[in-house]
Amino acid sequence: MRFSILFLAAFISSFNFSNEIQNCNCTDGFVEFCKYDETKNFIGFCSSTEGRRIGKTFYESGTTFEGSYYNDIDSVGTIIWTDGDSFKGELGVVNAGYDIHKSYASSENIIAIGQYVNDTVTSRGFFVLSEKDRFQLIGFGTDFDTDPEADYQYRAGFFEGDNIAGEALIVYNNQVDGPFEVWSDYSIPTEERLFYFIRGKEKRVFGYDSGKMTELRLFNEADEKAKKNIESSIEFEKRKLDNNFEILDDRLKDIDKFFEGNSAVQAKSIKPLSSDLVKSIQELLTILGYEVGKIDGILGPLTIAGIKAYEKAIEISMTGSPTESILIELQESVRLKNNELATAKEPPKQLPIVSTGTGFFIDKNNLVTNYHVVQKCNYLSTETKGLLTIETQDQINDIAILKSYNKSEFFLTLYENPQLGQSIYTGGYPYNEVLDNFNFTAGNVSGLRGTQSNISQFQFTAPVQPGSSGGPILDEKGGVVGVTVSGLGASFAEARNTLPQNIAFGVKVGVLKDILDEEGILFTKGQEFWFSASQERIAQLAKKASIVIQCHSKI
Repeated sequence: MRFSILFLAAFISSFNFSNEIQNCNCTDGFVEFCKYDETKNFIGFCSSTEGRRIGKTFYESGTTFEGSYYNDIDSVGTIIWTDGDSFKGELGVVNAGYDIHKSYASSENIIAIGQYVNDTVTSRGFFVLSEKDRFQLIGFGTDFDTDPEADYQYRAGFFEGDNIAGEALIVYNNQVDGPFEVWSDYSIPTEERLFYFIRGKEKRVFGYDSGKMTELRLFNEADEKAKKNIESSIEFEKRKLDNNFEILDDRLKDIDKFFEGNSAVQAKSIKPLSSDLVKSIQELLTILGYEVGKIDGILGPLTIAGIKAYEKAIEISMTGSPTESILIELQESVRLKNNELATAKEPPKQLPIVSTGTGFFIDKNNLVTNYHVVQKCNYLSTETKGLLTIETQDQINDIAILKSYNKSEFFLTLYENPQLGQSIYTGGYPYNEVLDNFNFTAGNVSGLRGTQSNISQFQFTAPVQPGSSGGPILDEKGGVVGVTVSGLGASFAEARNTLPQNIAFGVKVGVLKDILDEEGILFTKGQEFWFSASQERIAQLAKKASIVIQCHSKI
C-alpha cells in the first residue's frame, strides 16, 4: 500500500487525543495511527526491542513530537506545544558530539540544542529546562524578537535563564531615531560596567554613576579596543555555535526528507544519514587522489578506507572517522598541493575548468576571493596572470587570500564596514563561460547581518549571479567595504516556492582586514577618491583590479 506519512499525520492531528484506538503492534515495521501507551498515540516506525524509532507522537497534553527517537525517547525533530510555540533540534545533547562550553559541558541540566520559538521571540543555541517546563538559553546563543513594540530586536551573547550574563551585543528598537547597538560585558559588576553605544557613526560610552545610567564620553582609543574585544569574543563563539548547528542540520535533513516523502515505506531500516562534513571530506580526498566511491555524504567502506589511507600518509592514528580535525588537515593538504603545482617548473596536467569566481587585487601580488571558490580545486589559474597559490584560507568567513607571481598594476584600497542604507557597487564575472564580461551593479546595504544572523556578513540589494563570488563591494569613493559571498538563488526559491528579489550577501571588510593583519599581509587603507565619484569611474577602478579565477579539478 502506498501512502503519505505527512498526509496521515496531518489528518490525524485534526482529531483530539483518544484512547479508543487500536494498540500499536511494534514488530520492526511501520504502524499506522495507534495507541502506544496510556499517554500517547503514534504513527511511524517502531520495534519490539527499541520502541519508537522515527515518526510522530501525539501526547495526551496536546503536544506533538515529530522526528527520530533514541531508546524510545524524543531525540531529533520538532516539538509543537498547544499554544503554537515550537522547538526544532536535538534533545539530550551532553554526549552527542557537540562542542559544549567547558563550564557546563558536564551539566545534566542541558537538554537541547536548536531553535526555540516562544511567542514572538526566536532563540538559537543550547537550552536548559525552566521551572515552567519550557526552554531557556544557556551559554552563548542568539535571540530575535519580531514584535515591533519590543524593547530589543536582536541579542547575541552569553545567557543564563534567558538573561544576558556575559559579553553581548544588543540591538535596541527606537521608533524615533532608529535602532542602535550596545556592546557590553554583563559579567562585570553593575557599577563598573561600561556600555558602548553605536548608532551609525555616532559612538558614545555610558556607565553607572550613583546607580544612574550616565553618558561618560565619546569613544576613545581604549573604548574602541574594548568594544573590539567584546565583538571578537562574540564572533568566536558565534562560529562555534554555527559549527554545532552544522552537526545538528545534518541530523535534521534526513528527518525532514522522511516526512516530506510521499512514497511507500519499502524498508525496515533507515539509510545512513548523509553529512555535509563527510561530503566535504570525500571531495578533498578525491582531489588528493584517494578513492572514496560516490561523493554522496554517506560514510561507507570506501570513504572510511580513504580516510585511513590519508591518516597513514600524514602519520597519525588511523581511525577512519570523519572529524573536523581531518577536514582541516585535508584543506591544508589541498592548499599545499595546489601551491606545489602552481610553482613547479613543469606546468600541471591540464584539467578541466569546473567553475569560475572573481578575485580582486589588494596589492601588486595578493588578491582576495571566497574560500568556496577555491576549496574544490586541484589548482587555480587566470586568463592573464597565470597560476595562483593560496596564501591563507578561512572557511568560517569564506575568505581566501591568493598570490599571483605576475604583478598587477592596479589594486583596491580597503575602507570600513558598511552602514545600513549606504550606497554600494559590486563587480564580478558572472557566468563567465557565457558572458565573458565584467559585470558592475549598484545597490544599497539593506541589512547588517547575513543568514542566520551572521554578524560577519551584511545584506545588500545589488544583483549578483554565480561567478560574482569573491568580487569587491565598493562605496561611493572607491573604498572596499566588503567581499561578495552569494545571493539567494534557485535552491532558495525551490524550497520556499518564491523567487527572492535583490537579496545578496557580503563579508564585511573588517573581517578581511583582521585576516590580513593576522597573516602579516600588507594592504592599503582608505578610499580611492576624495569625493564621491561617478559610477563610470568606480566601475573602471573595480574592473582594472578584478580578474576571473578558474578552478581546475578532476571532480
